[in-house]
Amino acid sequence: MARKRYKRNYPSDATPPPPPKTKPEHRKVDRETPMLIAVLDADVLFPMVLRDTLLRAAAAGCFRLHWSARILDEVVHNLTDDLGMDAAKAAALRTLMEEAFPDANVEDWEKLEPKMGNHPKDRHVAAAAASIGAGIIVTSNIRDFTDLPAGIIAMTPDQFLSELLTVRPDELMAALEIQAAGYRRPPLSVAGLVEQLAGVAANFVARASVLLESPGAETGSKPTADRMP
Repeated sequence: MARKRYKRNYPSDATPPPPPKTKPEHRKVDRETPMLIAVLDADVLFPMVLRDTLLRAAAAGCFRLHWSARILDEVVHNLTDDLGMDAAKAAALRTLMEEAFPDANVEDWEKLEPKMGNHPKDRHVAAAAASIGAGIIVTSNIRDFTDLPAGIIAMTPDQFLSELLTVRPDELMAALEIQAAGYRRPPLSVAGLVEQLAGVAANFVARASVLLESPGAETGSKPTADRMP
């Protein structure tokens, strides 16, 4: 089914579950652009729309995501204690995430934690990144991720989504179309979805909005929402 393609010259407590576990679609990717590998900190998996956007971007092949059991523990804790989500619902969401991304979990990171130089409470996140060979930690709390091991950088959600828009524009925008189509109460356009990210990713929103309004974009059929588990 035809859909938009985007040019690279870009100038109630109900929580949608993550994308279903599917075989990755084979895409023609620029061989000079390596796949980004990122560990997602708990604070970017707590906000509903941001979490859904990151998970769908990973499912679309924009990057390879990782987390640890401890990171997911924090996500569940935040959902229940801060948002007031029912504990059973939070646990079910975690299970869906783990089933959708069975290779995401990082193990044996504990031995590296004492060697990390960032803030003590977040050294487990840096250790997970070092253990799995991730070059990026996506976090809203940049100040706790200084003095990271060589080859690892911390990026805000805004910086990370902007980077994905640079290296995987078609895949990311297609993922956003599917995400928007999945919201029905109330319905949400892609532009409306993007605007909901303004609080955490203002620069990304500005750039994505330009793409959505670009007269050079090829308009195809509206994507069909994928079936959620």
